[in-house]
Amino acid sequence: MKKMIEEVENLQKEIDEKFGRRSGAVFFLVDMVQEVGELAEVIRAKEFYKRPPKEVLEDEIGDIFYSLVGVAKNYNVNMEDAIKNRIIGLKKRFSL
Repeated sequence: MKKMIEEVENLQKEIDEKFGRRSGAVFFLVDMVQEVGELAEVIRAKEFYKRPPKEVLEDEIGDIFYSLVGVAKNYNVNMEDAIKNRIIGLKKRFSL
């Protein structure tokens, strides 16, 4: 996972350099909210109309991950640590 996060961070840097910008946490947060909305639409369509293929779901989940990496980087949050700590917390919460 670490390698994937680094690849996303490098891509974000390259895109920012290409367009002469610095995408901050607000940019990524707004983008992530938009992508979650798109994922909700895809899931709704899949559940009710059985239309979108798995690739569409993967694209939307990938977009959300991309934005989440941007938010985490802007606030110096280590995503691997955040996920590990969340797993530990959930195990304790549910006595697992």
